[in-house]
Amino acid sequence: MDEKRVVDLKRLYTLLMRANALELLRRAIGSYIRGTGKGIIMDEEKDQDWVPCLLDFKASLDTILEESFSINEAFSNTIKDSFELLINLRQVCAHLLS
Repeated sequence: MDEKRVVDLKRLYTLLMRANALELLRRAIGSYIRGTGKGIIMDEEKDQDWVPCLLDFKASLDTILEESFSINEAFSNTIKDSFELLINLRQVCAHLLS
């Protein structure tokens, strides 16, 4: 995911789709997004730059969704839900620090 290897991700998606195991990949993607996103929003050194970094991360996920995951609605919802969680987490952290 970090290397944006869309061809390999497409191959994995296709394989897991054939094995009726896309749910495993969807959960793994959600976990990856939450972990990576949390690292972005909690990085004190990038406190001023967290929004552009998060937007770049979202753009890379949108590319992967389109090119590797066939714009699968479940994956799209996982990305959306994970980002909502990250934004809410950032708001809670900002509120606690103020």
